Amino acid sequence: MIVGRIAEKHLTPRTAHELHDLLNPVPTDAPLTIASSEVVNWADDIRTDHPETKPWHFVDIPVDAARYEYARDCRAPGGCIITAIEEFRRQLADRKTDRATRIEALKYLVHFVGDIQMPLHCATRRGDKGGNMAWVRELNDVKATRLHAFWDLTLVAKNMRAQGLGAMAYADSLNRAVTAEQREAWRVGTPADWAWEAHLLAVKEAYTGIPVFSKAVTLDATYIENGQRIVAGQLTKAGLRLAQLLNDVCDPSQSNTPVKRR
Repeated sequence: MIVGRIAEKHLTPRTAHELHDLLNPVPTDAPLTIASSEVVNWADDIRTDHPETKPWHFVDIPVDAARYEYARDCRAPGGCIITAIEEFRRQLADRKTDRATRIEALKYLVHFVGDIQMPLHCATRRGDKGGNMAWVRELNDVKATRLHAFWDLTLVAKNMRAQGLGAMAYADSLNRAVTAEQREAWRVGTPADWAWEAHLLAVKEAYTGIPVFSKAVTLDATYIENGQRIVAGQLTKAGLRLAQLLNDVCDPSQSNTPVKRR
């Protein structure tokens, strides 16, 4: 929802109009948007019934890799998050395809452009499934949390609580803090570029000090503060990059940095 809300702020009028009409074929008093929970959470909600989609949420780049390699890192049947973004971008851009397919493509894109910015969706360490096999906790916490969930959920929630804000207000605060220079620098790149950037954050930050398959490492304040800063930046990048991708698809006259295929 945070990613979708930031993206909304950077859509061109033409893009916003097309997405509104696509998501809301029938007029309604509560129209769906790319920040609506029914849109942003859909790709997670269907995973149980559609297990073939699970590999689309991540890319397994080994922590000791020198670069992303398609043949090594995206070998799961059906591909990985990088190829999924490329394919669903193509489907959304195809005005000849049916509305239902384009709506699903949009829902996947909103979710996956958020996922690919998160460090532990783009790294694997000795088969630990992006930190899902390591457990951590904060000082004085009795219950441990999976490292993956700590980065995806806990750090985001801590940022929101620190400001006393809900998801939409927090997204607005992140958007207000973006400088013009950051906006130009952060919205560029390909899905492979984004994944590699997130991968380096996993190697240099998320995994630092966390033993492989740890049971309950207690995190210090410096680690947590760095994590909060990083996830705030990654959420902001995700919103800007999603907006750029959607503008490229829906409003070619405003195209700046189209997402290239690998």
